[in-house]
Amino acid sequence: TRRRVRIVARIALLSWAVTIATLTAFVAFEIPAQRHTFIENLHSKARGISVSLQDITAGAILEEDFSAVIDHCRNVLEGDPTIEFLVATKDEGFSLLNLARAPTSETDDAKGTRGYRWSMEQLDESWRPVRREAFGRIEDIPIVGTRVYRFARPFDYAGVQWGWIHVGLSLDG
Repeated sequence: TRRRVRIVARIALLSWAVTIATLTAFVAFEIPAQRHTFIENLHSKARGISVSLQDITAGAILEEDFSAVIDHCRNVLEGDPTIEFLVATKDEGFSLLNLARAPTSETDDAKGTRGYRWSMEQLDESWRPVRREAFGRIEDIPIVGTRVYRFARPFDYAGVQWGWIHVGLSLDG
């Protein structure tokens, strides 16, 4: 009977070891694959949004009237709660910010309630990368006070390097 107990204990330990090894291997391979898929989905969505914003901005440049851009951004932000910001930045730094979170009071930062606010501001160089290549990455963005997936693409119009289009997507999903 002692021998039988030892055999059962060894089989149980071996079963646990195989289960733990299998679970560890699954987690080690599945989590990076899930993260990669999540990032690809964010990238694809942000790219599509940036193209629509670029089309509207191109028309606004011709007319020198950015109210259509502001209206478009407001509609996009109000229609999709996963979008945190839309920013069109000229190469010299002038930027049109459209934020999904409005401050709850004058002393609050951007971490307000879901709403909408836009402004024209001079943004720093981080909004105007030297390399004119589209990119997407997860970052802390001070103007929204949270980590987001930020997609940026250069905006060239009529052969002129005009600036950048930025889309910030929430990571909550």
